[in-house]
Amino acid sequence: MSFQRVEEEGDEYLDGDLPWYWEEKTTKEGFIFYVNHKQRSTHWMHPRAESKRVYEELPYGWSEEPKTDSSPITFVDHISMKKSYCDPRLIRNAESENESQRSKKRKKLGAGLTAMDVLEGKILTNQYVIITGGNSGIGFETARALAMHGAHVVIACRDMVAARTAIENICQQKCDACVEAMHVDLGSLTNVKAFTDEYKRRQWPLHLLICNAAVFGIPYTLSDDGLEMNFAVNYLGHFYLTWLLQEELVASRPSRVVVVSSESHRFYSLSWNQELDLDLVPTPRSSYWSILAYGQSKLCCLLFAIELNRRLAKHGVKSYAVHPGNMVYTGLGRHSWFYRMLFFLARPFTKSIEQSASTALYCATLTEPDEMGGGYFIDCTKHEPSDEAKQPELARRLWELSKQIICQKTNLYNS
Repeated sequence: MSFQRVEEEGDEYLDGDLPWYWEEKTTKEGFIFYVNHKQRSTHWMHPRAESKRVYEELPYGWSEEPKTDSSPITFVDHISMKKSYCDPRLIRNAESENESQRSKKRKKLGAGLTAMDVLEGKILTNQYVIITGGNSGIGFETARALAMHGAHVVIACRDMVAARTAIENICQQKCDACVEAMHVDLGSLTNVKAFTDEYKRRQWPLHLLICNAAVFGIPYTLSDDGLEMNFAVNYLGHFYLTWLLQEELVASRPSRVVVVSSESHRFYSLSWNQELDLDLVPTPRSSYWSILAYGQSKLCCLLFAIELNRRLAKHGVKSYAVHPGNMVYTGLGRHSWFYRMLFFLARPFTKSIEQSASTALYCATLTEPDEMGGGYFIDCTKHEPSDEAKQPELARRLWELSKQIICQKTNLYNS
């Protein structure tokens, strides 16, 4: 194995211990080596180490084995019982020298942070993740970034052909990525129950649930349960999914639920329905307007995230609502020629898909104080939602209404 300094597509070695496409591994003899998944090459030298003389003592637990005629200098970590041909002081120096530059880079990027920027240096091995709608668009980029950092990712979606294609794309970039697909139709409460039953049968933990899937700009449509489709898929299906998996979330604590909402939540009000009763749900065809139906569903998502955090934070489960970006060019507007054209024209002025996935991942790995739970985030920063979304009583009533709807539609729900 030989070391060569590789910089591709503008990558810089300022973003954490290893660039995302590198991985540290160990031979059966205990020697550390590094794998570059982009170039499919292996190296003895850490990619961020620089060949220069160092004078300080070795880090605690490390020692240097004498050099012989037949082998180079070997460094031994007596704590982990690993060996390395790379001087650990070189890596430590590089990290120390670049810390201020990394900090400046994060501040400079702001809304331009990508999913990989947010996860820089994070190791998510043995973390189990479900992401709905992870087969395309922002969901795919979120799933890809998580898998690249070692998470066990379950892509939950309706289109299994697209899901398998997504998995192939991820595995081409990281051959040992742990990604698989499971079928779920969020427009069917019965199907959501079948999905959770299968997940529980596999006896997997659940550290992160990202409620990402959505419909937008669709004509008036009713779900299998007779509910307006925006409400059914964007909100109620995710509510039911989360409720059925809450035991797995609590057992895997600390765990997170990230609910993708939208600034569209500001376009809709529930105040007209003072009791928040069942009049909310089957929107009459005569008064249906797709953008308002979408806004209603995203307001419900935001209220759900707030109430979920209030109920489960004490059990080690925090929830967050996020806005990924305005008019991001994905397949979301595919159901309407008007929205397809509008999203296309706005494309040069909006976030990329990689940038749009950053806020959900920021909340998924957030290490800030407890009060951040239940917050609404835009561009990896906590923001104030609409006045309507800040009403705790409204969030509580929506929760109870959701239970009532599910009780009416199916006998599978246990309160």
